[in-house]
Amino acid sequence: MLEISYLRENKKEAIARLKKRNYDFTSVVEQILQIDADRRRTQNELDSQLAEMNRISKEVGALMQQGKKDEANVAKEKTAELKNSTKQLQEKLTEFEAQQQQLLYTVPNTPSAIVPEGKTPEENLEVFRHGTIPVLKDAVPH
Repeated sequence: MLEISYLRENKKEAIARLKKRNYDFTSVVEQILQIDADRRRTQNELDSQLAEMNRISKEVGALMQQGKKDEANVAKEKTAELKNSTKQLQEKLTEFEAQQQQLLYTVPNTPSAIVPEGKTPEENLEVFRHGTIPVLKDAVPH
């Protein structure tokens, strides 16, 4: 299975190599990269909200020590809102990851750069030949 980092960094090369398999994977690769961009954006948003939630949670403790219960309760409510939001983002992130994984399963590995384009065995490149090919007399096909 191809790695998403390879597709991200070498998109044109990957598409060109996949065309050697006599199928155009351009739309699938584009879709994978779009889902990856959405997944990464969602991950960044989730991380920032989790960091904000941690910061507010620390503030709640400090406010409670100072005896500012009203401000602490407001901060707790904000934390509860962030928890709901992070839960939704986590579900969205999981969905993106599943979609991306399913699409990656449909894309075969890229052939080597030396593999020529072609549909028949005659178009294949002979890399090396060892020995002589025997001619069989009275050979019966199986």
